[in-house]
Amino acid sequence: MTEIENDKTYGLFSTPTNKKIIAELEARNKKILKLPGVESQRIHPADATLEKILNFANFDWIVFSDVLTVDYFLEILEENEIDLFELDEVRICAFGEAVSDRLRFVQIHTDVLPAKINNEEIIESIKNYVNNENGLNGQRILILRQDNLRLSISQNLMLENADILELPVYRLDTETPESLPKIQA
Repeated sequence: MTEIENDKTYGLFSTPTNKKIIAELEARNKKILKLPGVESQRIHPADATLEKILNFANFDWIVFSDVLTVDYFLEILEENEIDLFELDEVRICAFGEAVSDRLRFVQIHTDVLPAKINNEEIIESIKNYVNNENGLNGQRILILRQDNLRLSISQNLMLENADILELPVYRLDTETPESLPKIQA
């Protein structure tokens, strides 16, 4: 084994699933950073918000910021007996290939999949798709996100005169809430 391989530090969540892996690494005297277990929990939107988001005519775009936003949004649609084909009326932007794959798994087409997940690339990709002289002026965009995680993309889209509704659809819970920022980083 090379010296570089010996200097590796492994970060693992302390969950029952990882107990065996942690024990094996400890037996080999590896450096391990144990992170507290994290679970996600769906947020139930208020009735007025729910009514608005389930009427896809209210939006030109839905932006999925991560895989969990897809899963929890799909749960909301299923509970309200919304046919996924109604999403054909709105354009979809996915932050990354994993998010797009999750949408594809339920036969939802991603219209915009930026090459890089940064504000400039996302906005430019959406502008190129819209391709009109007004840019994003008046585009109605629903951004699905994690609770307590503000996305700077919203502010940037507002600067482009887009109408933005951010909707937190889940939160992360951990046994030690003070460690959540460290885990997210």
